[in-house]
Amino acid sequence: MPLYLVQHAKALTREEDPRRPLSEEGIADVSRIASVAAGYDVQVRRICHSGKRRARQTAEILARHLEPSRGVVEISGLDPMDDVAAFAGSL
Repeated sequence: MPLYLVQHAKALTREEDPRRPLSEEGIADVSRIASVAAGYDVQVRRICHSGKRRARQTAEILARHLEPSRGVVEISGLDPMDDVAAFAGSL
């Protein structure tokens, strides 16, 4: 089973917006990357993301292009300070 790890695209700074959504540049970047992946026929069953807004936005853009059969889901264990070993064990 292939596993693709993707960091969220470029977000606004806290000063620009405390909720830290994706910037216009980030939206364009992830859209372009997702389009290229779809062009290479990358198959994805499910896209998981952390609870961060920018991660959800990135996942949703990827999903529009890659059409994962099992959808997009928020899961715990993906935040920066989370235990990587615990998350790996859940796979």
